[in-house]
Amino acid sequence: LGRYGTAGRLGGDEFGCWVPGSVADAERASSEMRESLRASLSESPALRDVSVSLGIAAGRPDVDVIELLELADGQLYRRKHD
Repeated sequence: LGRYGTAGRLGGDEFGCWVPGSVADAERASSEMRESLRASLSESPALRDVSVSLGIAAGRPDVDVIELLELADGQLYRRKHD
């Protein structure tokens, strides 16, 4: 994850990655991360049923980090249910 930006564990099985650039850059990084993780997980029979869901939130100077995490978390859960 770190090759796309600054990454860290948020807790449990959740990780965050601050991707510099535009929303399109974040969406591209998200897609690449998902495919990379999917390929890695599919190599192990025990992990074939594991899924990966990612959420994106666009930062602005007037939005604090907690709000961004909440926005991305909401998007992540919507994608999990889709």
